[in-house]
Amino acid sequence: MCRRPLSGGKGTIKQHQPTKSNPAGETSEEFYERLAGVIREDQPYYFMRWTVDVTKNDVARFEMECLQPILQELCECMRE
Repeated sequence: MCRRPLSGGKGTIKQHQPTKSNPAGETSEEFYERLAGVIREDQPYYFMRWTVDVTKNDVARFEMECLQPILQELCECMRE
């Protein structure tokens, strides 16, 4: 699940636009500081943790299917 404070729903935040009482509006720096505050207030909502078990077979499969082919490609590129 992904939480995005700029996409609508809970925690939605938009940069304050210029108004009569605040003709300059909100600077990007002010906006991002306010956004950081919203996230800080409810960290568990925005950041989740999962326990993921990685087996020796998972590591071996990654090595054979991903790591070794990438390293082989790099070695071939270095020879050229």
